Amino acid sequence: MPKKCTACVFYSRVRRRCIKLGVSISDPENPPCLTPPKTAPKVKEVSIPRVEEPIVSKKEEVKSEEKPVKEVSVTKTKKLEEEGKKKEEVTKPPTPIKPPTVERKSDELAKVVNELLNAKKELEEYLVHYVKSRDILLNKQVVKIGSVQLSERDIALALKELEERKNYLYKRFMELDKKATELGAIRCPICNFPLPPNAEKCPYCEHPTSLRVKYS
Repeated sequence: MPKKCTACVFYSRVRRRCIKLGVSISDPENPPCLTPPKTAPKVKEVSIPRVEEPIVSKKEEVKSEEKPVKEVSVTKTKKLEEEGKKKEEVTKPPTPIKPPTVERKSDELAKVVNELLNAKKELEEYLVHYVKSRDILLNKQVVKIGSVQLSERDIALALKELEERKNYLYKRFMELDKKATELGAIRCPICNFPLPPNAEKCPYCEHPTSLRVKYS
């Protein structure tokens, strides 16, 4: 066997590489096939001291076994207490709803009567306007508004708006009247207007309420 790579058949001088081993050669004077393989360094053995297990007596073993039993018993008692509380909450009757006090009811009735009085006055004022406007439109007395000629369609729409407004005010007045009677209002013996039981005179006709008649 040649001692140099230059004398070996498997050495490529162009690539400076050993074809047989498939490695590149930096020094052809020291062929890699003749160099002894590098041995791994020896690892020193380190002795690990043995850890002796602590000696546990039988009494300590019994105590350690008893601890989880106590914890389980505590959790059971807590669960039983929670279940008992839930049962008590279920069995308790619901708290009754207190009816509204007399003062609160009388205040609410006074507000409704005041609203009803305003609604009645508004309805009466609008009825005067409604009758006049309706007669004018039906008799066709107004033909022009400024320089604009009114058609039959415009007159029909105006009559429809008047009717809708009248129905709305009347419906609102009747709803307030019904609410006042539900709250315990009595009727004026003169004008039949609802008023509170403790009223000294009627808010609409201002007649004294010495003769009171309950609404049936």
